Amino acid sequence: MVKQASNRSPKSNHQSLRWWWVFWALVAVALWLPAFLAMEMIEGYRTSSHVFTALATMAIAGGLAGAQGILRLKIFWLVMAVVISALVFLRLLYFGVAHFSGAGFTDEFFLHLEWQSVVVAWKEYPALVIGGVLGICVLAMAVLLTGRRLALPSPPASMALLMVSLVLISTGREQLPEWELVNGWRHWHQQDTLVLDDETRERLEATGLVDFDIPTKSRVRANLPEQPKNLILVYLESIGTNLTNQPDWPDLMPGLERIMEEHSFVDTFWTSSYITIEGLTNSQCGTLFPFARGSESMAGGSGLAEQLPCLGDVLGAAGYHQVYLGGAGMSFAGKGDFLGAHGYDELKGMEYWSEAGLEQRPGKWGLSDTELFEQSIEEIKRLHAGDRPFNLTLLTIGAHVPGYVYRECEKYDEDAPRFINAIACTDQLVTHWVSQLREKDLLRDTLLVFTADHHVFPSPEMRELFGDSVYDRRLPLIIIGDDLPDPTVDEGALYDLAPTVLDLLEVDHNATFALGRSLLRELSRPDYFVKRYADIHQGQRHEINPLDCDDPEAPRDFNLPLDPCTRGELLGSLSKLARSLSEPPDRLACRSRTERLTLEAQVSEGFELRIGGNNQAGRFIHQGRTVRPVHPGLYMLSLDDARQVINRRYLPLAQVEADAIPAADEEAAVFLLIWRPDPSESAPLTGLESLGLDSLPDQDLVAVIDRGGNQLIHEPIDPAESQRMGNEFWSALCQALPDLD
Repeated sequence: MVKQASNRSPKSNHQSLRWWWVFWALVAVALWLPAFLAMEMIEGYRTSSHVFTALATMAIAGGLAGAQGILRLKIFWLVMAVVISALVFLRLLYFGVAHFSGAGFTDEFFLHLEWQSVVVAWKEYPALVIGGVLGICVLAMAVLLTGRRLALPSPPASMALLMVSLVLISTGREQLPEWELVNGWRHWHQQDTLVLDDETRERLEATGLVDFDIPTKSRVRANLPEQPKNLILVYLESIGTNLTNQPDWPDLMPGLERIMEEHSFVDTFWTSSYITIEGLTNSQCGTLFPFARGSESMAGGSGLAEQLPCLGDVLGAAGYHQVYLGGAGMSFAGKGDFLGAHGYDELKGMEYWSEAGLEQRPGKWGLSDTELFEQSIEEIKRLHAGDRPFNLTLLTIGAHVPGYVYRECEKYDEDAPRFINAIACTDQLVTHWVSQLREKDLLRDTLLVFTADHHVFPSPEMRELFGDSVYDRRLPLIIIGDDLPDPTVDEGALYDLAPTVLDLLEVDHNATFALGRSLLRELSRPDYFVKRYADIHQGQRHEINPLDCDDPEAPRDFNLPLDPCTRGELLGSLSKLARSLSEPPDRLACRSRTERLTLEAQVSEGFELRIGGNNQAGRFIHQGRTVRPVHPGLYMLSLDDARQVINRRYLPLAQVEADAIPAADEEAAVFLLIWRPDPSESAPLTGLESLGLDSLPDQDLVAVIDRGGNQLIHEPIDPAESQRMGNEFWSALCQALPDLD
């Protein structure tokens, strides 16, 4: 420890110490303010929460101050500049997440924790991002320049301050953003057993809410009716029925309101989702899809429940050709991976549109809804000309927060908020599109279905615009077609979509769905709809309070069909069902001759790359679609420290650059690269040092690169004949990974 000497008088020391207290008080305010503002935006926070947050935040500043008084190290202020800046950044992030979604560090935050989210944030909120970064830099400089000039309290006083601070932090830790982040991260990565015991299964099925007797996708059989119908399925971004009838915004969506009056299939259609990917999965698969488990999540291209039968799987088994059109990128939140694993033949997102010459408009995210609907008209014409029934699925983007208004739309009001004009624009585009389909006779032999991915987020902006109606969880279910049968019930949920649509298409099949039920059949389930955070019972939304389910004395008398403990078992069982039907990650077993990696290549037929006996070659992804290994370009397979395959990417020649190894592969221990050149290209690509290569040669090549970009080994592949890589190559690969066998 460095002892500080001073010739100051007691009075000047006292005054300097006063400035020391002022400094740390300002640090406490800088930490507390963004957390306080965030909590004001999150539903359910009470005054007591603010008190505990303020005390715990003051204690964090006090703890840092006490540590300074004890350690008295010259490097202390450099460390404090980093620590305080990191804490302020985290709390500003907490504020931003709460402002956007009305929630904190929930599963949705971790699901969208990817580079594309950063790109979207920069496009929509550049001033806030720049302001936040500059503010943190100024704060760090202020800490460095000011802190070292301050007098310090005595070591005993510093120790007392540190002890009191630790007690206060412990008392109020559950109200801290840092604690919420850590707990959210732990929940996101927690593991559970995939075994559903018979007693729990029978007890849950007895409620009439769930069916666990689900045939795997490979056992699904489906047949077309004598006169099959096509399907056009449209997911409207963030459009709940509450938006069509707003007292403060009369005639906001007159077109959609008129269509709903004429073609709503049931009176009430409850959401079962909170985010877009959840709306897609739950509606397509008739269940509540799990959204956790880190790299096993859909955002990581795993946990896709490949053997769970979903709408696209049943239609695919019946012979439908299926196409998805969306304005956002296919890789965002695992959308492309999910749809590609469940029956869709063509996936067209922003990557596809860019290659086709359609770019994002200035100030907009993704392909505009205007162009999406225009492209869909041409797509429907193409599909009608084919010899198979088709399923064309669309997802709009215009009502995604903060809302996008396109030049083709008339504004609701020049002075209205941006999101209001975006909603009005969506209404105009949908109405015009439906009119075009009818005028061009594109709805013949076709079922047109509209619903939404989810309702608007209950963020502060949405609560200000729509009041308590943001908690109205009803979505549209619009079905347009000829000679439609009547439903047997007057309400359903988003997870009922798949079985209902299959019955309307008259597809004969043996698939069943865990929660979803056809609204055309007699139902025995109770008037109760389960969601992740809140349930609907007899038309009312019920927040679910946690319960100590291990305490036999805990009360079990509830007015809902399921108490919180049984409900937790249901959600956990649905998660286990989906995970048990997901393909396990492929793992390299270096000491096993039967499960070790093999590579055979032949230029005319592509290559085979097997790990654990499973061929990886047909699973490389580009623009959300699998790529046959015959195309020129770079094939990159990533393995983590547990020797599990965590990513398979393909880059065509035009995209092979020095930054080809993506930031998304930070968990990778090694990369296996397979290079296939274009015979018509005479010169090799250069500038690929980050791939461990000076250049990519004009012949087929396989190489192993470690996480630092160092090339461990490479071998040419003879394009004239089938070739199998030798033991030296696989030994180099295995030696770069931990010895786990």
